Amino acid sequence: MEKPIEKKILISIIHFGNKNITDTAISSIREGSLIPDIAVVCMESEKDYYEKRGVIVILENENRGYASRLNIAGDYALVNDYEYVIFSNNDIIVMKNTIKEMSLFIKKNPATIVAPIILNENNKIESAGIRLNLITGRNYNMHHNSEISSLTRDIILP
Repeated sequence: MEKPIEKKILISIIHFGNKNITDTAISSIREGSLIPDIAVVCMESEKDYYEKRGVIVILENENRGYASRLNIAGDYALVNDYEYVIFSNNDIIVMKNTIKEMSLFIKKNPATIVAPIILNENNKIESAGIRLNLITGRNYNMHHNSEISSLTRDIILP
């Protein structure tokens, strides 16, 4: 059996609003077969709450929105010598082998961007990648609202 990458991985959860949802995301990551360092990007008022949960807290001084928090998390990963960073919304539940499988894939395909298949609350596909319109800059979720069983192996692992 092939081993996943042995480099430093950071998963950065972009927290907005509901702490219970973010706690569920943190728990799902900790139950995985490969557990990266976990960081939460949040405001100062939430710092103590997340420090007590044993995660890295990355503070945003003022709420500038989602893209700002992605940049703050990316900067933290660079400054702290992480080899890989996973950006996550706080409403994501990570399945047990997701990070391990992503790690194995990127080990075989080093110069790539990896994204998981995202399922909605009805277990239908929210996104299995995107199609980007280079003229308008809009992106479209591929296989949206399809059954997971409808995907072929070449779509799941090209």
